[in-house]
Amino acid sequence: MPRRAQLVEKAVRSVVETLEERMLLTTISGGGVDPVTGEPIVTTAVYVDFHGNFAQISVGGNTTAEFIFARVPQGGGVIASLGDLVPPPPPNVTVVGKDLFSIYVSQSDSRSFISVTQIDKNTGALIPFNGTPGSFRVNDAITGNPFWSRRRGREA
Repeated sequence: MPRRAQLVEKAVRSVVETLEERMLLTTISGGGVDPVTGEPIVTTAVYVDFHGNFAQISVGGNTTAEFIFARVPQGGGVIASLGDLVPPPPPNVTVVGKDLFSIYVSQSDSRSFISVTQIDKNTGALIPFNGTPGSFRVNDAITGNPFWSRRRGREA
């Protein structure tokens, strides 16, 4: 690199900061509130999770939320990839989906809601209470120590 280019690069680097790494987000906004009935208007999105199940996200009211999806291989414990939701493919096509990893609500009010529900692939019916959420490990945000054990069902 010529000396002049090095000087310009050094000068620019001193006043321009490097941006942090960006993640892909899926932003879903509710449809607001019906002015006549006062009921929330719902916006939905359907995605494929890592196990090939279809799921539906419903966002209602004056809500804006960002959803981050991730692929975490079984037993790996490490995120393989972050990104956008994976939409259902056309018939006879398979895709590797991503699980819902994080939700960030940037706007809401008293009529806002978000629901995530599995969908039956064959009938399209919602399956609201299928299976178990598994175990959770919750850490104290200040100390970093775990304070709840689902296995024991009481505070540790």
